[in-house]
Formats: sequence, structure tokens, C-alpha cells
Amino acid sequence: KSTQNQDGQPVGNSSESGNSLASVPENEALDPDSSLLPFKKTPVATQACMLASVIDRWFCGNPQLDACCAYHLATRSLLNLARSMARKDCVRSFTFSCGGQCPHCLA
Repeated sequence: KSTQNQDGQPVGNSSESGNSLASVPENEALDPDSSLLPFKKTPVATQACMLASVIDRWFCGNPQLDACCAYHLATRSLLNLARSMARKDCVRSFTFSCGGQCPHCLA
């Protein structure tokens, strides 16, 4: 079942609402009630730094054959994975880490 966010945009299962990962603005919270959480939103720069530390451990193929460089090969793999994950049904048991938040980088 799809619902609407505070701006009236459909949210929910991407196959039902027609949303894709690319259609979610990077500065918009996915949960309209996120302001009620005790944490601040993690900045995009921090998210990028954390993802870079993950994808630099992936072997995604030969960059000389499959892309212009290893970085863009890994980011393409990340995008494909994120799109695949976004198409899956909602995971109601998913929660954000509740162990605390760094006051400096907000991770």
C-alpha cells in the first residue's frame, strides 16, 4: 500500500508508487516523522565518505574493460545494488542504529 509524504508525494513500495531511488531528493527525509527522532540527519558528505570506505573494498571487474576507472566501476555497481534494494518490498523491521550519533560528522 502506498501513502503520501508531507509534500503529498507517494511513498511506499517502489513498484506500487512508481518511485525510484533517483526520484528521492537527497535533502528530503524519507520518513516524515524523522524530526521526532533524537538524531540529526547524517550529511550527504558523511554518507559519501562512509560509502567510499565500503566500495573501495569491492572488486567489480576490470576497470580497463568495464569502465573508465575503478572508482566509476564501483559506483556503478553501488547504484545497481541500491536500485535493486529499493525495488524490494518494505522491510518493516529495519531501524536506524540507535547506539548513538557522532556529534562531529553526525554518522
